[in-house]
Amino acid sequence: MNLDHKLEKPIGRWEFIKNTRKDQADLVNLQKAIDDKVLPPPVEEVSETIEAGDGLFLRLGDKAVGYALFNVEEWGDKKVLFIEYVHVLPSQRNPAVIAQLIHSLKKYANEQRVTHVHWTSGSEEMKRLSRKMPAEDEDRFTIPIEQFGLDGFMGRL
Repeated sequence: MNLDHKLEKPIGRWEFIKNTRKDQADLVNLQKAIDDKVLPPPVEEVSETIEAGDGLFLRLGDKAVGYALFNVEEWGDKKVLFIEYVHVLPSQRNPAVIAQLIHSLKKYANEQRVTHVHWTSGSEEMKRLSRKMPAEDEDRFTIPIEQFGLDGFMGRL
């Protein structure tokens, strides 16, 4: 798959959420703007529980156009990166954005010495992206960190 295809709009950059007032306002605004197919967490839940470093914003210039929320937990004998939510404005979705996110999450996971990555495919887009990954059941995935990369999603982006 060629990720160097021409994009009509420039792609943003993924950066850590710092839990500033601006970040909290950006989360609220994104929740209002993102399509209704996948319900984001309630605003009060996000603003009270998210800590700096527990997520990434996709920013285009100074504007947040997407986010990913996650945490790292011990789960039995595994240290797992739990990807809780990934939401990107429909106008900003493209393979390069997904590739950047996977790269950023894998880098973070390696820095945290994570052994596995877990996510639930709650939306049709996540189901499509995850359809050939090894699943615990139809919508839940826990894979070794070595399998979490562009190669695992190639042909599906």
